[in-house]
Amino acid sequence: MVRARPPGRGFPAAVVFLSLAGLLSLRSALLLPATAPGGVVERPPRGLASVFSFLPRSARPAPPTAQAWAAAAASNVVSATAATRPAVGPVTGPFHERRPGHLHTGIDIDGETGDPIRAAFAGIVLVAGRAPSGYGGYGTLVVIGHPNGLTTLYAHLSRVSVGVGRQVASGDVVGAMGCTGSCTGSHLHFEVRIANQPVDPERYLPPP
Repeated sequence: MVRARPPGRGFPAAVVFLSLAGLLSLRSALLLPATAPGGVVERPPRGLASVFSFLPRSARPAPPTAQAWAAAAASNVVSATAATRPAVGPVTGPFHERRPGHLHTGIDIDGETGDPIRAAFAGIVLVAGRAPSGYGGYGTLVVIGHPNGLTTLYAHLSRVSVGVGRQVASGDVVGAMGCTGSCTGSHLHFEVRIANQPVDPERYLPPP
């Protein structure tokens, strides 16, 4: 229940501020292989650069080398079995459902205000709090960066439980369901993006 920006346009750089030193200290946490069902690594190391698309270019660390990425992938830290559904409840708004003037860029999961919202995958919190001007339809949200250019977005929250820079594991509580921003009832709007392009979240989640 949200009117998002057209695919390919990320949040303004001003949404998040982390020092270069802080980002560099977080790099090791991002050196994890992102896998689709079946355990296949989806993207080459250069895909990691888009994890930092929410940050000023001058503050983005360089992606890891191919050798470092291969070593991380071999460790199999992240697997398809590590994914967690972000909320317990039925999907009431499927991906690419036609909405007035746009296609739905995520899925809506029904529930009650205060229901826990969990990180779908391990990663680093990039955005936490009220959406910036121009993105107010999301209300209070959390955006998490994951390996291989993948990000997840959790919108309409009643509160957030994490701060920017926090490392989270799959299943960690990051906030609570609500109805902030543009919504007609309590639910979670959940997006998965690769290189900032929306993809069907159900491809990456375990079944309900």
